[in-house]
Amino acid sequence: MSGNDYILIFDEVADMRVRGRFSWFTHRDEDFPGIYQLKPGAAASSVDPGGPVDTAPVPPGGYARPGIRNGYPKGSKGRYDDGFAHFLTVVTHRETWQPQLTEVQTTGYGAIVSLCGRTDYLFRDASRIRHDDGVIRFDGYAGIVRSYSADQVEAAAFAFTLNNGDLRGQSSSAVRLAVELEVPDALADVHYRMYVDGQPLDGGRSEEDGRCVICFELPPGRHSWQWTDHVRYWLFSCLRPAPFCV
Repeated sequence: MSGNDYILIFDEVADMRVRGRFSWFTHRDEDFPGIYQLKPGAAASSVDPGGPVDTAPVPPGGYARPGIRNGYPKGSKGRYDDGFAHFLTVVTHRETWQPQLTEVQTTGYGAIVSLCGRTDYLFRDASRIRHDDGVIRFDGYAGIVRSYSADQVEAAAFAFTLNNGDLRGQSSSAVRLAVELEVPDALADVHYRMYVDGQPLDGGRSEEDGRCVICFELPPGRHSWQWTDHVRYWLFSCLRPAPFCV
């Protein structure tokens, strides 16, 4: 889930021969959300649900009555997307709400989601993703890079690969940048250090809503940075102009 803008759903299967289904149901009088079935690109088919076999169906329109929640037989509608292999799907209500979602594109590494004011690059696959287009570099299995402008980029890595606990990255900016690393509670008391072009850089520490955030300030220019301490499970990193760094 990306804030309250959309959800990215990935259903991983054993191999390309496995048949899968993405389904969505809603009230008959309501519109479906925006559903983008990206991989395998299955076409949607309408579903008219029948009554359950173990209970008597409620009268038509019964879904709308207070206290009735099962939606049978005429209170709900649905759609099936049937196909083979992994399923990657974006679901959103932002097609009409602000910030409005304007486009969803399928890519080899996942998807690109365009909203008013920003572009999200979504990385998700069962196999390790190694992506470098000269602007964005990603090495892992699941993550998101959110670009607001050339001076403000956010990134979150949910499943990624480390070499002996070594996390690396590169940055290029005309102004100082802040790199924020959010660490699990169990690792909050550890001292963290980043190396920028081989030189050690100590980070500041802050507590935000019970979260431990380590902040490093990168100098202007193009730099390679490396973080080597105790990352094992998940990380949130943010690149943005340095004055935001606490």
